Formats: sequence, structure tokens, C-alpha cells
Amino acid sequence: MKETIRVDVKNEMYALIEGVTFAQVPYWFPFSYKDLKMDVLMPFMKPADGRGNPCIVWICGGGFLTMERGAHVPYLTYYAKHGYTVASIEYRLSNSAVYPAPLEDVKSAIRYLRENAQKFRIDPERVAVMGESAGGYLAAMAGATGNTRKFDTGDNLDQSSEVKAVVDFYGPSGINRAKDGEETIVDRLKPKDIPVTPEERSAVSFMDGTTPPYYLLHGTKDQFIPVSLSEQFYDDMRNRGVEAELTVIEGAMHADPRFYQDEVSEKVLAFLDKYVKGQE
Repeated sequence: MKETIRVDVKNEMYALIEGVTFAQVPYWFPFSYKDLKMDVLMPFMKPADGRGNPCIVWICGGGFLTMERGAHVPYLTYYAKHGYTVASIEYRLSNSAVYPAPLEDVKSAIRYLRENAQKFRIDPERVAVMGESAGGYLAAMAGATGNTRKFDTGDNLDQSSEVKAVVDFYGPSGINRAKDGEETIVDRLKPKDIPVTPEERSAVSFMDGTTPPYYLLHGTKDQFIPVSLSEQFYDDMRNRGVEAELTVIEGAMHADPRFYQDEVSEKVLAFLDKYVKGQE
């Protein structure tokens, strides 16, 4: 059989660049350093308007005890196919560094991407941060602390770590309401030898008129982080005049597949298009 067909080129192709080192940080042994890496999904085609692509910094969860930067890459291709460069990043865990080390790592990644915007075809003015579980908490903190350089350490300090929007999937980002003697996920951030105030671990404490919009997603059956934390966080932000949205998914547990279905991804994409791309 012989045939001739016409094929239109759509901006749905992307490249995966694995293992990009964005920082070297002190590790658990004295005089020891660790490379922090990111995997980057980069659309093949530039936007029609000639600008760089908007960028999403993705932060994997794992209870601050473990994480795998490549775990969500298949899901994140959804956003690459819709014109976003997506960087899935590593950060230090609670067994190797004390807080605010993981937040400093997230902000280092944001600054690195801005410094290398041309290489990755990024518009440095259109960067969002997005994460799930512990990564959702770090995303919330990164978004709220754009108004301070307190957590900016390492390289590329001439670049900003501010973001245009935050997406927080079932993160422990609200008030810590553990029962007496019961550890919560956020308690793992507390160093044993250096006092950390609750305010330094609370995103709300840093929020003001410059805080970017937030989109929270949480399940009603979350067995690790109760949905009430996101509801409290949403109320606190609204009371402070921060633009915020909350989607509660009926019956969804922690890290439930329901969060990664197209009907939910479409809602997240609409939020990002509005506040990062600037499309209503």
C-alpha cells in the first residue's frame, strides 16, 4: 500500500534532560558536598510570541525522609505538552541536613533556572513552583518567602527566587495540629540542636501583599495529612488578602491517583495559564 498524508506540527513534543546539577551543598560528613540535580522537560518549540516558555519547578514528596525526582516525570509531561518547561528537583532530607536546608535547595533551583533561562528556553519572569506532600509544603514556603532573601544561599545570588504562582498538592502547609506526643510530617523539619521557631516553618508568617496566588488540592480521606490543614491554610491566606483556590477531592487518600487524572490536571493548567502565562 502506498499513501501520502499531511501532518501538522503541534507544540506537544519535548525533550527530557536528566541529571542537571544545579547546586553543590554541604552533606552529612564534614567537608563533604553533594550534587543536587534536576530533570528538565523542555518543549521542542518556542512560543509563538517569541518569549521563553513559562517554567514549573516540581518538588517531589516523601515525608522529608526520602524522595525521587524522577517519580512524577511521566505525569509532568502533561504540562510540557502544554508549553511549560518543567524542572523536577532534588533537595536535602531530614536525615542529612536541618531545616531550612530543603527550602534553601528549592530556592537555589529557582535561581539556577533563571540564571540559565536561555539554555532551557525559559521566560525568567514566568516561573511557578508546584509540589506534592512534603514537596507541597516546600512549594508553599518558597512562594511565601519571595519577599525575603533570608533563605537564599549558595550560587546565583544575583537572581531572584520569587515565583508567580504556587500549586500545593496535599501538603502539610496549614497549622500543625498534632495530638499530644504525636509526630507530624512537619515535626521532622525540627533540628535537634538548633532552635527553629514555628514562625520560621509557617508560610503564612511570611505572607503579605506581594505573595503570589496559591492553588491547594487535598483529599477528604487523606490518612497522613488531614484535609483540615489545607482548609485552615486556605482560610488563613484569604484572611490575609492572598489570592487562593482550594479543590477538595471526595474520597481521595494521600497521593491518590485521582489527583493525576486529566480533569484535575486541566484545573491546575487553567490556574497556571491564568497566573503564570497571563492567559484568562
